[in-house]
Amino acid sequence: MEGCGGDQPQVSRSPHMDVSQLGAYAEERRVIIESALPHYSLYPISKKTFQELKEEIAPYAVEDAMNLKRWHGINVIRSGGEAVHPFIAKMSPPPLPLDL
Repeated sequence: MEGCGGDQPQVSRSPHMDVSQLGAYAEERRVIIESALPHYSLYPISKKTFQELKEEIAPYAVEDAMNLKRWHGINVIRSGGEAVHPFIAKMSPPPLPLDL
């Protein structure tokens, strides 16, 4: 995603959770959030994020994740307490501002 800087992880988790600054959380809070088994939509912003979640994004490698096309993300969805096989999906781009 263009316009985002450095190693700031861009992680979207649902439902109703936006922890796009996951790296800013203390380690114990991050562990608590992850143990709640949230869903992940991961975008190629931070290599560090992919390295930390490499077991969850397998069979995709960190380098594969960093080379995703624009608007694509790796999704990890949980159903019945188990993770569904990670998959790549093309997301919709953000809406354009309306001309007033």
